[in-house]
Amino acid sequence: MNRTMLAFAVAGWLLGAVVCHAQERVIDAFDSTQAWTVMPSDGVKASVSLVEGVEGKALRLQYNFEAGAGFVVLRRAAPPELQAGLGDHYRFTFQVQGQGPKNNLEFKLADPSGDNVWWLNQRAYEWPATWKEERLPDRKISFAWGPLGATVPSPKPGKIGFIEFAIAASEGGAGTVDFDSLTFEQLPPPAPVVHIPTVTFVNDREFEIDCKQVREFGGLMLNWDPQSHPIDYTIHGAMEDRKYSPIGTVRGARGGKRFVPLPDAQARFVRLTIEKNRGSKPALRGMEVLPIEFGSSDNAMFREIAGRVDRGLLPRYFHGEQSYWTVVGVPGDRDEALLSMDGAIEMGTGGFTIEPFLRLGTRLITWADVTTSHRLEEGYLPIPTVM
Repeated sequence: MNRTMLAFAVAGWLLGAVVCHAQERVIDAFDSTQAWTVMPSDGVKASVSLVEGVEGKALRLQYNFEAGAGFVVLRRAAPPELQAGLGDHYRFTFQVQGQGPKNNLEFKLADPSGDNVWWLNQRAYEWPATWKEERLPDRKISFAWGPLGATVPSPKPGKIGFIEFAIAASEGGAGTVDFDSLTFEQLPPPAPVVHIPTVTFVNDREFEIDCKQVREFGGLMLNWDPQSHPIDYTIHGAMEDRKYSPIGTVRGARGGKRFVPLPDAQARFVRLTIEKNRGSKPALRGMEVLPIEFGSSDNAMFREIAGRVDRGLLPRYFHGEQSYWTVVGVPGDRDEALLSMDGAIEMGTGGFTIEPFLRLGTRLITWADVTTSHRLEEGYLPIPTVM
């Protein structure tokens, strides 16, 4: 599903789902390089050293993809607590900064044999110039390869033998990546939301949401008055200490129900600072904390939204329904279009899609409001029509 197709439908989004916190365990503070083995592929030069970190020292990986491709792996043995098993719910965190071309950043877990591997592969990663915390909950780490996959569908990691960071060539070239403060945290199962967050207006330009405890969330549904609502605002998050930092911005918002995605946000308090609004004091009619999955991907976000807006505003497949397509073009053509059973046209391979709507006065007519018929030109030519 491409973003261009969806841009017309929904124009703003925010936060949800519960995770309680256990104690973080420091796996490696990176005050030494001794625990790590550097394993470059052919045509790659790599070395490690110590540099100044967030606190104390950090490990610097310097690499050069001289052949234009390849990879370099940093590997260390897992600590005893991970060798015993990860549990069902957990999170790894680490600090990273770097410079150089965009290349893939991989975080990997291997079982004691080293044959079965789980990973998160962030492709064409843009290296932050200053320290950035990466949080990797269990839902982001998936099975990559290994013999276990032939017997168990989507196996979960159990006993861990090795932890790896890898840089794989995307743009190639040379660069440096710094790592600091690798931690592990076991988490209880996500609990359903059973409370109503407290909303307090600080002044005419700010209001604060108290989620009652520190949470990971994927978004908020904010239901604004159509005539009195913010247009531009910044979202800040804070832990128990109320030290706020920006976690999202919204520009060009309208009234009514609005959804704001904040992938992997974490806070107890959420504050909205309004820079521009319509009407008098913005009137918030209601809000809802949304599940963590809401912010995990564009498709997950629109599936959640589809169940909360009028049917027909989003394509059929976001409701879990099959949509059939036919090719528009001649055999062997360089590029061909697709026409759906509902009249949506994908203009070229992997290109944008035009979704048909008809506005009659204040009413918007969608695929859900009409009866359609289909035909091919002369009954067989690849020139389809949807009426």
